[in-house]
Amino acid sequence: NQQMIDNISNAAYGYDDESFKQVSVEALDFTDRLMTKERKHRMTAAEALLHPWLTKPAEEISARAIPVGRHKRYYQAMVKKEWSTVISAARVASGGSIRSQRGVFVSKVKIAPFEHGPLAGQVSHAVVNEGDNVKFICNIENYDSTTEVTWYCGVRQLEAGDKYEIEYEDGLAVITINKITRADDGTYRCKVVNEYGEDSAYAELFVSGVRSYRDFFTTRVVRRTKRRVDTARMLQKPPEFTLPLVNRTAYLGEDVRFGVTITVHPEPRVIWHKSGQKLIPGHDDKKYTFTTDKGLYQLIIHNLEKEDDAEYSVVARNRYGDDSCKARLTVVPRPKPADLTLRPMFKRLLANIECKEGQNVRFEIRVSGHPTLKWEKDGTPLAFGPSIEVVHEGLDYYILHVRDTLPEDSGVYRVTATNSAGSASCQATLKVERVTHVKKEYEPSEKEKQKIAGQEELDKKVRLAQILAGTVVTPLPPAAVEAVREAATMFKPAVTTKKGEKTEAEIKKEKEERKKRAEEK
Repeated sequence: NQQMIDNISNAAYGYDDESFKQVSVEALDFTDRLMTKERKHRMTAAEALLHPWLTKPAEEISARAIPVGRHKRYYQAMVKKEWSTVISAARVASGGSIRSQRGVFVSKVKIAPFEHGPLAGQVSHAVVNEGDNVKFICNIENYDSTTEVTWYCGVRQLEAGDKYEIEYEDGLAVITINKITRADDGTYRCKVVNEYGEDSAYAELFVSGVRSYRDFFTTRVVRRTKRRVDTARMLQKPPEFTLPLVNRTAYLGEDVRFGVTITVHPEPRVIWHKSGQKLIPGHDDKKYTFTTDKGLYQLIIHNLEKEDDAEYSVVARNRYGDDSCKARLTVVPRPKPADLTLRPMFKRLLANIECKEGQNVRFEIRVSGHPTLKWEKDGTPLAFGPSIEVVHEGLDYYILHVRDTLPEDSGVYRVTATNSAGSASCQATLKVERVTHVKKEYEPSEKEKQKIAGQEELDKKVRLAQILAGTVVTPLPPAAVEAVREAATMFKPAVTTKKGEKTEAEIKKEKEERKKRAEEK
């Protein structure tokens, strides 16, 4: 409204306690020195960078953010309190530099003149206790030999003496106030004058117990300007789009919203068009929704189709005239969802296995990415059957079973996992040891050994009895029999050709037989 415009133009502002109670006094002072209406009284960039709010140690700076809800509550309170007319920011800025959708963009620019006279720099505020000393320093630009400096407290000029020590040299003006009392609290001014002009800089001295540094900002009241307003003339205007339509692009099946803001005094009649054809509210509520709220007019198009791709316009009209704007709606197919599949990754690899023929073995893997698996043995696709099969036992858990292994099952087993994002593989070796059958001699049990020993003992007794009875001829041991045979071969007697004559061997044999029979008798 007009009050807001006047406040902006006059740089009239205040620090509401509700909104700024979490803000440090250094930050309040920093903004206060930047929002001064007179340009030469504002801080320069160099002065701003040297301000205590920017130069104080980082550990003293609070990282706590001001709650957004506080700003919203303050805004709503101000709306109820002062802002009875809805007005857009575009109307406020530059008194309404955006004139019309049909017109051109207008911007006002001021070029500051070059300052020839002296310029008094910023003087920092001070907070002291009674009995302390305080020093104000002012840096002066564009000074010359004729420059004079005068210090004031309020409207009272300060003179050098025991109370005030005043110094000035080469553009640097300093005043030291000794033994502060409660009466020293107030506004101090450094006035700089030479033949080209004059300038002043101000600073506040806060004596503890008299004034609060924070209250200096938060208790500031913005005076309301009183001006005579011809309300009837102000309302006798055609509607104006403060926020026009903008081109939109949306996907098939989506809802899209077109919105405009229009001055509402007097209330205009708003009509929407599609490709020049009027859209009638209530004609197709499933397709179009029309809303109005204090100067905000919206058209919502539901479930977009290809036929909705068109140019849309809106016309606002009252008894004093009309205004219009338009925009293009482009409807495009919804893109295919991006393939977010990740390349397969083995969480558990195949492990080498050694076993004996006939045993069962299992190769276990865990692999992510929902892949397709390809199994190979020695580079050849694996033939599955009753003895070789793959079992999927979980989301990413697979087992290759090889049952009743044979030596021929030995080799390198490889598995390759593949999906749309790529592939991964791992391998392991199976070694099957052949089983050989060895004939073992029968090993009798302890009981059988005792039985055999008893039988042998019995046989010895029987044989001894037979020998003593003369019924058994004791055979020679095998070694003795073999020795006799070899001796017989070596000492075989010559064969005689005489008939009726006996050989020496035969004679000897007869003698032995006779001797044996004699012994038996």
